Amino acid sequence: MISQVASQITWNFFASHVEGEGGKTTLHNRPYRVQTAPGSKVEIEGFSRAYVDGAETHIYTPAKGDVVMFNSHNPHEWTAVEQGQRRMGVSTYIARMPDGDFIYWS
Repeated sequence: MISQVASQITWNFFASHVEGEGGKTTLHNRPYRVQTAPGSKVEIEGFSRAYVDGAETHIYTPAKGDVVMFNSHNPHEWTAVEQGQRRMGVSTYIARMPDGDFIYWS
């Protein structure tokens, strides 16, 4: 079903405060497009830095209780937290199917 999604958005709820430079979210405004056979599964983990070179990039330092929404087809990443710190949160996806129906998963 998810392979048939026409468009989607995600939101991240940040449940903890992170000290120091870790826990930042970097979002690259260059939607990732993958050519696949209909019905095949797509796994995307990591991306080439060359793909995001020149893209508009936003770095966000979340505070506890923040919610950030973005197009989850845009490459995004988080900086590692310092030793003894934890980045805790919840992410959820909302998508529109070709027939206009919406689905939700976490």
